[in-house]
Amino acid sequence: MLCRQSEAIRTLYTDMSVDSCKVLVLGDLSYPSAPRQSSLGMIELINACQRLGASCTAVTYVGADELGAAVIAELAAMQTTTDIIQLQDWQTVTEERLAGLDRDAIDQLGIPFSTRSECLAHLTNRAEKHLTDADLLIVVDEGLGAVSGTEALGFLASRAGASSLVVRRVFASDEAAKEYLRVDKVLPSIQSAAIMTWLTQMLGPLQERA
Repeated sequence: MLCRQSEAIRTLYTDMSVDSCKVLVLGDLSYPSAPRQSSLGMIELINACQRLGASCTAVTYVGADELGAAVIAELAAMQTTTDIIQLQDWQTVTEERLAGLDRDAIDQLGIPFSTRSECLAHLTNRAEKHLTDADLLIVVDEGLGAVSGTEALGFLASRAGASSLVVRRVFASDEAAKEYLRVDKVLPSIQSAAIMTWLTQMLGPLQERA
């Protein structure tokens, strides 16, 4: 495990990759205290890709707290390569805490504004690094602030020859789907069946090539 320390954030990297098609799952993580019944977040998406035979890398952020440590341990137990930003003075977010909130309220709970630009730069740099050998990029947008430049992420994926999917939380106040530029597909996290169909269609041919 490699660690680098700054005043506000700490990055933790553990490589668990295997010889199979590779999926980079990047963005917001809201930890579910119980299995989600009607939507897919980062943990569920990683599980789904692994069930389809893919090797996953998770690039996300957690707080420097007990729940953040539990998230890191769970991802390691799932045999997931992790490149995680550990934010000081911030609490790891649970799915239950976000339930029923609108986009503005969730944004306030997200990455602290004082370190948001630094965190976003770290996430983009890590996306570029891991996309060098990834077959598929999945961007998870829970509204917490990690996903603000999908055009750059989509461009990086396209340049690397990887397909791209955005899985987004749907808010009651949304008048229309948020624009995501340069990505191949955008699906609401509540459309779990559609997400699974798309992943199966994408990962099947990739597995045959791997």
